[in-house]
Amino acid sequence: MNLYWWLLQFANGNAFFVGIMILLTTFTLDYQNILPKQKFIWRILSVVGATFTIVSATPLPLLFYILWGLAVVMAYSSIHLSINKLKSYRKPSLILLFLFSLFIMFWEIPYHLTPKLPYQKNLPIYVLGDSISAGLGEKDTWPERVAQKTQIPIFNLSKAGGTISTAMIESERIQHDQALILIEIGGNDFFGRTTPAIFTQELEELFQLVQVKKRQLVLFELPLPPFYNNYGKIQRDLAKKYKIPLIPKRFLGYVIATEGATSDGLHLTAKGHILFAEIMIDLLDLEK
Repeated sequence: MNLYWWLLQFANGNAFFVGIMILLTTFTLDYQNILPKQKFIWRILSVVGATFTIVSATPLPLLFYILWGLAVVMAYSSIHLSINKLKSYRKPSLILLFLFSLFIMFWEIPYHLTPKLPYQKNLPIYVLGDSISAGLGEKDTWPERVAQKTQIPIFNLSKAGGTISTAMIESERIQHDQALILIEIGGNDFFGRTTPAIFTQELEELFQLVQVKKRQLVLFELPLPPFYNNYGKIQRDLAKKYKIPLIPKRFLGYVIATEGATSDGLHLTAKGHILFAEIMIDLLDLEK
C-alpha cells in the first residue's frame, strides 16, 4: 500500500468512516481515563480523526457538517480541556457526539452499498464518458471487453478529455429509444474551471437530453479530492431528482487503487480495463 492508495481512501469516502471511528474511540478512552499517561496521544489522534472526516470530501449536506463540528468542539472542550465549568457537560456532550456521528454515518452508508441496476436482458448499452472509458490508445477498453465477454451490443461514445458538454454532443449519436446509458463523466469538469453552478446546469441538461422514451440511465459517482464536496452533492441531488441509480465511487476508486491498474494514477492500463470490465459485468448481472 503506497501513498497513492492512502490518498484514494479519502477520494472514495472510506476516510470518512475511519475518521469518525478514530475520533469516537479517542474521546471515549480519554473520558474513561484509560491509559491516562497516553492522553496527549489520544488528543492528537482525535484531531487526526476529525481531519480525516472533513477532508474525505463526503458530500453531506453542509448543515450536517456544521452541527457535527459543533458537537465535536463541545465534546473536545469538555473532555480535553481542564475547565471546571465544562466538566458537568462531558457525558452529555459525548453522548450527543456519538448519536450525531451515528446519524451521519447511517445517512452516508447507502451511497456505499452495491446498487441494483436497471438492466433488461439484451438491451443495447451506451457509455458516455471520458478517458477512463475511452482509454488512451488501448486496443480494448472496459466497454469493449464487456461486449466481447457478454455478446451484448455496447456503444462506447466516450472521449479522452471528455466533459459534460462533450457528452451532450456525443449523446446525439444514441440511436436506440430503449437502451441503458452509463454516464461516467465530470472529472475533467471539476478539475478544470467548471463552477458548481455550471456543473449543475450542464449535468441536468445532459440528463434531460438523454433520459427520454424508454432509456435507463446509470451514473458513476466520482471519487472526489478534498473539499470538492459540492460536486458530489450535485451528482447525488440530480440523481435523486431524476431517479437515476448511482454506482458508488468505491468501485472506481478500487480499480484506480489496484497496483498496475493505471499508468499514471488515473488512466487505466490493460489490467485496469479488465478489472473494471469484470466489476461492471457483476454490477449489471450480465452473466446470467
